[in-house]
Amino acid sequence: MGVSGRGRGRQLNKREKKPGEAYMQKERKHIYMACEDYDFCWGRDEVKRFREMWEVGESLINISKSLGRHVNEVAILVIDQAEKKKIEMHGSKVFGQAV
Repeated sequence: MGVSGRGRGRQLNKREKKPGEAYMQKERKHIYMACEDYDFCWGRDEVKRFREMWEVGESLINISKSLGRHVNEVAILVIDQAEKKKIEMHGSKVFGQAV
C-alpha cells in the first residue's frame, strides 16, 4: 500500500520517494554538487513572466534570453512548474524547433 503523492491521487510504491524526501539522507565522504554554478532561485515576478511567455508558446531558448537566465535554469523551472500543474507542456517545441 503506497502513500498518496501530494494530493493528486497518485500512489507511490514503497521504494519511490517524494521530491526532496531523499535529500541528504545518506552520509557522504566525497560530495559532488551538481549544477552549483546555476541559479535556481526565482522571484515571483520572474515566475509570472515565465508563465506568461510559456502560455503563449515561447520556446525555452527565447524565454531564457528574455529573462537573462541560462537555458538549464529555465528548464528546471519548466520541470518544477509542470510537476506542480502550473503549466502544460508544449509538445516537442520546447527548445525552439520541432523535433
